[in-house]
Parts: sequence; structure tokens; C-alpha cells
Amino acid sequence: GITLPPKGNIDIPVLFMPNVMKLHRTMVIVEMMRANRESWPIDNFDELSTEMKRTMGIESGEIQAIHWIYPILGLPQVVHPKFPQVVIKCQSRKRIEQQVEVTLTGAFLGGNPILDATDFVVIPKKHSFNSSEDTDDMPLKREFEYEIQFESEDMKSILGSCVALYVIKKSYHIKSEMIELVFNVVFTPKKPLSTQIMLRIECITDGIWTFPIALVATEPDVDDVIDIEGIGLFKESIVDFKLTSQTRNPEPFTAYFLPGSDPEFFVKPQVGELPPFDTEGTVLLVGFKPRMYSRKYKATLAIQTRDMYWLYNINGLPQVTVPPMNVKAKIDTTNESSQSKPVRRRNFVRENAELIRTGVSSTIKGAPLM
Repeated sequence: GITLPPKGNIDIPVLFMPNVMKLHRTMVIVEMMRANRESWPIDNFDELSTEMKRTMGIESGEIQAIHWIYPILGLPQVVHPKFPQVVIKCQSRKRIEQQVEVTLTGAFLGGNPILDATDFVVIPKKHSFNSSEDTDDMPLKREFEYEIQFESEDMKSILGSCVALYVIKKSYHIKSEMIELVFNVVFTPKKPLSTQIMLRIECITDGIWTFPIALVATEPDVDDVIDIEGIGLFKESIVDFKLTSQTRNPEPFTAYFLPGSDPEFFVKPQVGELPPFDTEGTVLLVGFKPRMYSRKYKATLAIQTRDMYWLYNINGLPQVTVPPMNVKAKIDTTNESSQSKPVRRRNFVRENAELIRTGVSSTIKGAPLM
């Protein structure tokens, strides 16, 4: 035996290694005796009824050992790492439906055998099984309960209303003892994300099967396009708009530019709270401060709350200039003084005939022509 000091504790490990998909039962009995082998007195022995004494198995006011009895139920669980990864991809704020087929293997021909698809039902999970429930008092028809498990409670609060599934077909192959189920998965994401859920199927008499499903939500369509006209280099031009939470409650938000956006843009405030949908909304400022002429500036602004996501394309436009009208020029560009001078025409043939010596450009400079 194991010796324990006064008020000592002991851990009792229980190892469960099932080799077949079915409910296993056992019982752990812990017996405690005094180290000196003396008996324990029963304080209220005389107050116990005869029926209670018979139930407890005692005949005198002393007992030699104290027993704790722990019934244990072992329910095998199968995680399908080789299950073909199902990926359901949908654009944010859109809806997609996709069928997912899974296969359950087990010892379905044992006690209360499954002979065809009418011998079992597949229903949404109603409640968790309590170990205090009597597993002998189970329905004759096997019940397979299914549910969605999320990566975390936070992800469950985000996706709980965005994903649903229900069974649309069931079949059974008696020779291979395989159950095939086809589920229809509905995915309506509100914001971009990538996560994994588990399809969990449980039968209290057979075991638990889990199948991973990947969910991917891509960027939504652009909500609006905002054009900001510049007012000069290194000068800020600002536009504003209002936004509410789209719910009856205020929601914290963050505003930021997606990668690839030009740094000449800014948004204020970057964090804050959006009031309920029936209010005027929070004012957001989007600014533009160009640093170069003749260049196109672009950015993508994202604003998100816990459940919602908005996307805006921002364009930085060059400053619009208008040429002056009816303004006298400071420089005379008409050249009227040059046009008023008389034009003197030259007769080069006559001038050449009057030459008596060679010019500078001749090979024999200054030689007489006659």
C-alpha cells in the first residue's frame, strides 16, 4: 500500500487505451486503512437503521477500512489527421454553401447492432453527457449528435452566427461497418479571417469522431471610393465621413491602411468607439499630404469592429489649377518694335562681282582676282 501523512494527497492515474470504438466501463476502488491496522469507530452506529447497516455491510460499531468507489466510463475518440482537408472559402459579407462528407468507422454490429440506416439517427447536439447518467438506460436506436467546435471562445463569439451545418444524407455499409454522413455547411463571414473548426460527432455507446474544416474569409467588396484633392505640396487636405456600429450597442473600432498604401495618407482617430446605428455616428477624418507633383497616390482604408469590416479606396488627386483670365502680361511678347524696322534686301550676285581680292576663306588669301 501507499502511506499517506495526515491531510496528505495522492494522484491516481487512470490509463485508457481503447482498441475498438465502443463504450468501455470500469470501476476504481480506493481502500484506506490505518497504518497501525486498528479499526475506526462509527460515531452514530446506534442511530443507523437495520436496513442502512445491511446496506453498508457493518455489524458492529467499528470498521477496518474506508472505501471510495469511482465508476469510470471510457469513450474512445478518433481524430482524423488523414481526413482530406476541407477548405471553405468565401468573400466577406457574402454567403456560400458547401457539402462535406465524412465516414464513421466502429463496432456497429455488437450489442444493439446497426443493420441499416434506419437503426440510427443523426441530430444536433443537445447537451453534454453527464457521467452520473445511467448508460444502461439508453434508447434502442443509436443517436449520433453533432456540433461545431471552435479554436477558442473568442473565435466562437465571432463565428457563432456566421457558420452553421445540418445533415442532408446518411447511409450505412453493413459489410465494412461504415457510416457515411453528408453535411451542408453554410458560411456567411462578416470580416476577413482564417481559422479552423472541428466537426464533432458523438455517440455515447460508440465514441467520438472529429473532422477538421478550414474556413477562409477574403476581403469584401469596397464600400466606397474617396477622392481627396490636394491643395499644394506638403499641405494637408482633409475629407470626413460618419460611421455607426450597425448594431444597437456601441462598438470599439480600429482604423488603419492596408499594406501597399501610400504613406501620404492618414486617418484620425485610429481607435475609438462607434455609437449605435440610430445615432449620427462618429466622424472620421482622412487626410492627404502630397510630397511630389505628377504622381498618383492611392491607399486602402480598413475600419473594423469585433463583428464588422469596412473597406474604402482612397485616391489622392493633384491640385486643380486654372489659368488666369484677362490679366495683362508683364513681358511684351508681340515683338512689335522689330516688325516696324524696314527690311533691307541684299544682292549677293552684285556684291560678289565687285570683289577684287580673295576672301579670308580662300586657300590663297588676299590674292588679286584680276
